[in-house]
Amino acid sequence: MCPLKRVAPADVGASHGGKGFSNDYRTKYTIGNQPASITEAEIGAEHLKGRSLAQNELDRFKSLGIDGLCLGTPWPVLADRVVFSNNSFEFTRHVDDESSSSAYIIGVLGFGGLIDLAAWEPASFHIASWLGRAFAISEQQIEAPHLEPLPVWRSPLEWLRAGRRGIVILRPEIAWLRLADVPILAEDVEHGLELRRLLTSPFKPQIFVRSSHAGASA
Repeated sequence: MCPLKRVAPADVGASHGGKGFSNDYRTKYTIGNQPASITEAEIGAEHLKGRSLAQNELDRFKSLGIDGLCLGTPWPVLADRVVFSNNSFEFTRHVDDESSSSAYIIGVLGFGGLIDLAAWEPASFHIASWLGRAFAISEQQIEAPHLEPLPVWRSPLEWLRAGRRGIVILRPEIAWLRLADVPILAEDVEHGLELRRLLTSPFKPQIFVRSSHAGASA
């Protein structure tokens, strides 16, 4: 693997536009910006309200090297209508917004089981989290013993093609914290540089020099 050169830190988590969610349904499940007590069963029930993939969608995925078994287990990839807002989304059935999009919905597994849902719109490369709980798709793989680097994929397409092995980052702003001690495998050198930037801590300590050594460099 090619070595990654250090790049300057930059802002992450770019906005994709859209409206914020203030409806009663969403506030039921959030306190401020943090998820409240919605259970795994409720997340699963919301996910299963989506529709199964049509035959032409299954055929399209097959042509891209993704078989039906990978799309169906352990949680099925379903389709639904959503409204994106920055790095989050809401289901259209719960909001009054005409700017909805068709997206694939992926269950996000963590060590607590099903912890969140991710919406993926391949045409726009948009991917977002429903509750904001999840750092990455398949994040339960982060804490597993790593005898080899953990693959990090740019999008769910490559992740599915790899048989769901590895992760897809949903919240890049905390990548430096969640992946600090994890050996990772990028898709290519350019992607490796992107990950190197994300893994640079945003916290830069202030360093002072005692007055008796004021002329020395820190």
